[in-house]
Parts: sequence; C-alpha cells; structure tokens
Amino acid sequence: MTTAEKIDLFFKNPVIEPDGPTQGVLYLLRREVQDCFIGKVVAEDQVIAESQKDRHRLYATVMVIMAGIDLLAKFHAGSDENGGVGPRIRAFATEFVFTGLLSAQLFSEVLYEGCRNPMLHSFALHNKRFRMTLVQGFSDGVIRTVRGQPDWFVLSVEGLYVAFVQAVKAYEVQVRRTPKAQENFVKMFDDYGSIGMQSYYVEPASA
Repeated sequence: MTTAEKIDLFFKNPVIEPDGPTQGVLYLLRREVQDCFIGKVVAEDQVIAESQKDRHRLYATVMVIMAGIDLLAKFHAGSDENGGVGPRIRAFATEFVFTGLLSAQLFSEVLYEGCRNPMLHSFALHNKRFRMTLVQGFSDGVIRTVRGQPDWFVLSVEGLYVAFVQAVKAYEVQVRRTPKAQENFVKMFDDYGSIGMQSYYVEPASA
C-alpha cells in the first residue's frame, strides 16, 4: 500500500458504507461516534442538527471522541511511547482542538486530566485538579468556565464533536501537505491505521 493509499484509507469519509477486507481505524471511529451520538451515520456537517432531534449515549460519545483524539495524537507525534501520552494529547489538542484560543494550553490540560483520564478509566468526571460538568446545548466551543468558579469547567458534547471533526480535517490537510507530518503518520500507520474486517465461523464447544 502506498503512502497516498494509506492516507486515503485512514481519512475515508465516514458516510461511505464499509467495503473491502480492510478499513481505516479513524474511518470506523468516526462512524462509531455518530452511532453513539445520534444512532445513525450521516454527513458530518449534519450531525449537530440531527442531535437536536434525538441524542443517545452521551458518555460513550465523549469516550469515543477522546479515543479518537488519542489516536490522532499518536500519528501527529509519530510516537506511541507510554510515557508520552499526556504530552501528545495536550500538544495535539492545543494545535487542533483549541486552535488559536488564548486558553488553548489550559483547556488542553482540562480535556486531558479533567475529561479523558477519568472518563476512560472510571466512566466518571472525578479528578483531583478540575471540577467538571458535561452538558448539551452549545456547539460554538468545547469548554467554558463557570462564572466566579475558576476551577469549574463545563464541557459541551456538541462542541467537542464539532471540534473533533474540524481537528480531523485540519490534521488531514497537514498530513497531505507537510513532509514531517506525513513521515510521522507513516510511522504509526502499520500498528494503528487499519483493521482487517473478516467473517469467521466458530465451532460450538462440545459438551
């Protein structure tokens, strides 16, 4: 598989139905996020409108998105070293999720320590640094602070989804145009880029 083919497979539009024996991990993840959030797969720019009609598993939606940010952070860094998880995610979130915000570094810390870690490890938002509340209702931002409560942060499910989609698209542009980003992408692809999709028949256990 050429580098261009790997990039195309990884960033395949999630609205396209799966075909073939191998699928891109990010492609499958983007479909999974929508299935969790709205119960079906539509064009990504229609998801927020659909979410106003019917929302589904909000915690699961956030968890899948955070797994996606973790995945992209590996590719962006060109590394999957265990000790680098936090720095990778914070660096990716600062550049792609909270792009241009004065509070980008702080919000990246909040996303990693206040949301990602407790959600993925405990299915909760309890952590020792930040007070966190998960909400619905706004998509023009991911994290807001509560007035008069500087350590209390509100995270929007819709806002996180929109920011994730924008991050995917911005990172894809970088990978296609920047040699260093493409080099790092290729380093990670063989381990994290694709999944074989096959059918198996398993014999029932004998009595």
